[in-house]
Amino acid sequence: MKTKLILSAIVLLLSTALFAQKPGIHFAEPNYDFGTVKEEDGKVSHVFEFLNTGTSDLVLTNVQASCGCTTPQWSREPIAPKQKGSITVTYSAAGRPGPFTKTITVTSNADKQLLSIKGTVTPKGQKVEDVYPILFNDIRLKFKAVKFGDVSKGETRKEQLPIANISNKDVTVTISGLPKYITAETKTLKAGEKGNVALTIDPDKIKEWGNVKADITLTTSGEVKDKNSSKLILSTQANVYEKFTDDQIKNAPVAQLEKEVNLGKIAVGSKQSVKVAISNTGKSPLFIRSVFNEDSEIHVSAPKSVAVGKSETIKIKVDASKLAVGTYTKVVNIQLNDPNNIHKLLKVIYTVEAAKK
Repeated sequence: MKTKLILSAIVLLLSTALFAQKPGIHFAEPNYDFGTVKEEDGKVSHVFEFLNTGTSDLVLTNVQASCGCTTPQWSREPIAPKQKGSITVTYSAAGRPGPFTKTITVTSNADKQLLSIKGTVTPKGQKVEDVYPILFNDIRLKFKAVKFGDVSKGETRKEQLPIANISNKDVTVTISGLPKYITAETKTLKAGEKGNVALTIDPDKIKEWGNVKADITLTTSGEVKDKNSSKLILSTQANVYEKFTDDQIKNAPVAQLEKEVNLGKIAVGSKQSVKVAISNTGKSPLFIRSVFNEDSEIHVSAPKSVAVGKSETIKIKVDASKLAVGTYTKVVNIQLNDPNNIHKLLKVIYTVEAAKK
């Protein structure tokens, strides 16, 4: 009997020791932006470096790109703890003009990781005004909006503003009027040079959740063609959300909300409201981080939180005073701290009819 107990204890100790020895994989920069790529360049590559943060050898079993135009090459040998490895990702630009975004799935004996590359391929023989359609004094820009996309608390995100210097002199591009959560570099472009101005967003400096917008100002050191065009107003946009810890996911709230609501018929010039119930069947309080919709005729009032096992009311009011007769289908985006339902999309349907005489 004692022998069996001793053997069981030894097996348990060995199992615990083996379980404790686990590899880990960490990419310092899992996303890479190639910026502007010429189609005639053919192939472009980037090296993603990673670190084994665990206590046993890390082995990559597969690295799979989302399409055949992207080819990954990776370290085949085991990576010892605290040692680095690399994955080289090559994108074939030939015959693929336009913007691209590709993902690469990294499978190993540690956690599965997702990498991404993006950029814009300039077609062969394309004129600078075709690639950079916005003219501002001595430069041309590709667009007037900087979109950071989804950004999570605890992480920063960098985006590039593509610019071309079309003059025969050096031009310095400066961006000012920045909100406290965005920083921008000052960039000098040589005569005829194309480049990018980098802007970085820090979500930890943003108090709001959800859709966040701000205007910024661009000026140049070059010649001002028009006294009324000494500066150019650009827009920035980001969607701020939160990342959840394992404990938060385990004890998360669970939101229950209808997918759509129909207000029926609304006479032109009148207003109509409807109440929608939102309940929490999870293990912790449900917080409504933000409510967003792009339609000025829709007004939404929502509670800040919903207690466990409780239900609250979201009030939606439609103002048809400036609407034409017809049937409308709109979407209200409700951002929550429910890990499985960060964004709840509520479809709002209504029909505007002519007022009865």
